[in-house]
Amino acid sequence: MKETKIAKENVEKLGELLSPDKYVIKGKCQEHKQTCQRWLEFLEDVDRIDCQVCTGVLQTKIKDLKQAIKTYEDVGI
Repeated sequence: MKETKIAKENVEKLGELLSPDKYVIKGKCQEHKQTCQRWLEFLEDVDRIDCQVCTGVLQTKIKDLKQAIKTYEDVGI
């Protein structure tokens, strides 16, 4: 759950910082969210291909990316 962990750390930093620094962290959060969304789209396309060997790994990564995106959406990013 690497991406979810990063998202949670970014959101925690966002809540702790003063106004000028929040813009920097908020930008970082938005970039990470967009990266997660792009990876999610890619992996969902790959998952459609019948790949029995890597299905479990892909499903775990897809779940992680969705959770990271949800973490950002829950705080309005």
